[in-house]
Amino acid sequence: MRWIYRGVAFLFTLGFLALVALALIPGQKLADLASERLEIVTGRDVQIEGDVTTSLFPHLSIKTGPVKLANADWSDSGPMITAEGLKVGVSFFSLLSGDVVIKTVEFNQPKILLEIAEDGRENWSFDQKTIQAVKAPSSNEGGGEKAATSRSYSVDEAAVKGADIRFIDHQNGRHERFQNVDFTLRMPDADGAIKVVGSGEYSGAVVKMGATVTNARNFIDGLVTPLEISAEYGGVKASFDGKLGLGNFEFDGQLSAYANDLSTIAARMGGAGGAFDGALALSGKATRTDDGALFLRSGRIAIGENEVRGDIDLLPGKDRPKLKAALTADVLDFSETSKSRNSQGKPQSARPKKPKTQTGWPKDQISTEFLFLTDAEVSLRANKLVLGGLKLGNSQILTRAEAGRAVFALEQTAAYDGALSGQFVMNGRGGLSVGGNLAAANVDVEPLLVDLVDLERFSGKGDFSIEFLGVGESVDEIMHNFSGSAQLAMRKGALKGVDLKRMIANTDPDQQGEGKRTIFDSLTASFDMENGIARTDDLDARANGLTAVGTGEVDLGEQMLDFRIVPTALVKEDGTGGVKVPVRIKGPWAGPRYFLDVEALNAKDLDIDQEDLDKKVKKARKKAKNDIAKKLGIKQKKGESLKDAARRTIEDTATKELMKILGGGN
Repeated sequence: MRWIYRGVAFLFTLGFLALVALALIPGQKLADLASERLEIVTGRDVQIEGDVTTSLFPHLSIKTGPVKLANADWSDSGPMITAEGLKVGVSFFSLLSGDVVIKTVEFNQPKILLEIAEDGRENWSFDQKTIQAVKAPSSNEGGGEKAATSRSYSVDEAAVKGADIRFIDHQNGRHERFQNVDFTLRMPDADGAIKVVGSGEYSGAVVKMGATVTNARNFIDGLVTPLEISAEYGGVKASFDGKLGLGNFEFDGQLSAYANDLSTIAARMGGAGGAFDGALALSGKATRTDDGALFLRSGRIAIGENEVRGDIDLLPGKDRPKLKAALTADVLDFSETSKSRNSQGKPQSARPKKPKTQTGWPKDQISTEFLFLTDAEVSLRANKLVLGGLKLGNSQILTRAEAGRAVFALEQTAAYDGALSGQFVMNGRGGLSVGGNLAAANVDVEPLLVDLVDLERFSGKGDFSIEFLGVGESVDEIMHNFSGSAQLAMRKGALKGVDLKRMIANTDPDQQGEGKRTIFDSLTASFDMENGIARTDDLDARANGLTAVGTGEVDLGEQMLDFRIVPTALVKEDGTGGVKVPVRIKGPWAGPRYFLDVEALNAKDLDIDQEDLDKKVKKARKKAKNDIAKKLGIKQKKGESLKDAARRTIEDTATKELMKILGGGN
């Protein structure tokens, strides 16, 4: 028993002497040893400057002055890491057993620079051959790989205080910065949990996060490990509960995210703050595989009042990723999300309702960058869909995008009490162009035109079809370069703002304005479009007692009309006869003028039947004479003119009156 006590006393004495010996080693010598070790691991130059001190209590620790870790050799942005100081404390007795028990790590005021080179290299990727050589066990260490894996690791507390982290991506010019970052890690047991808590500032808002990993050793070795993580950032909350592997950054679990003001968040992150308003909510089962593919299953994405559900895949590709999705929705209204903000920060419509005298299309340049972000194959079914001003009913839209060209196909789409079909194409290759073909069947024309171009002139049911192509960097340029063809056929409708029938019948150009309208049974026309001008020479309208044919053009770029219509009023039931008077329709399409076309007022241009006109004039004169004679009490004798009959009637009346007077004298 005495030898046992002596043995224990000997070990304690040996340990104490070792501590004293370690304490007597100059601090700078320890710093040099640490620098050499870090240079071997990272392959980078490491500098530890200033006073370096050691301490035995409450545990073995070393405290340094300023620390620098060199950047990758391709970077000219300065050191990758600098810090005001570093403090590391370990359990000495655990080192004797081969275990690593870190009591404390403090990294004070570090400045960390993370970079991606133009060729995709990352400055945080160190020489993997060097790292593997350092990790590999030596053959003379005894126990080899088995001994290495049996070691125990633990960290009571590791802390980063007041860090400044910058991220620079030289491929796309992106710059990000996190400031005042505080970070604490606790790992009591290598086979137990890791708990992390952190906070910082990004773009003027506070970031908070927390994470728990169930098995530290597996996580550090890159194996897929159960993980819970949550984060908050200026009104954004996100959480993930599942599994994560650092080796190939694989994960699988339930994802949930919420942002109470998407517009503010987008503005903070350098995006268009007015592009979207309202809250954002996202949830679903998220998966990332080792080849970089992302999957969202049973997903739900809500922006404001809009909500879609379905499955989304984002697959890696050679030039760009590919997005595949099958989505469904009840009501999607993007008229609110397309609002911009005025100088007071209040939302305003991106397509404001213009005064009737105002013309002009938006001249803002349309960016095509989004067309090159990803290839896509997305199907969307919605019970109601509002795109800008266009209102669609039960809709199925299939979107295909490849290398900057997107095709939106309308299938089984209800709209304006009718149906729409066709496709719309946006092509960003070599400049922006838009084109496609659309067909509408039995649609309600008035609300359609109001929603598209604020035109309130026509009402009724109709069909139309159009094939078009427009080229330009803005809506204004596209409309000035519009080309293609179109056909229109309307039934049982009205042209508001003018009564052509009364205008012609009464030769009265004032039959226009509020409350006036021309009823028609049918209206047809075909148009050829080139350089923003749509021309027709076969306009034909028919109504009860009125027909009209015409030619003209629509200046799509300037939003102007110029039509010459030749209506025929007072037409007989068999279609013959009638009075033809040409009418000119000219001016901005929101408020054109209607006036009699004096230039065309001659019998040849109007194709007037002179004999029929003479009969009508003769009949009108006879009627006028009869009305005059009746009112004056004149009775014409056969062959007697109205003038002679009037003179005779006056003489007879005067004679009778004179005889009465004379007779009264007797």
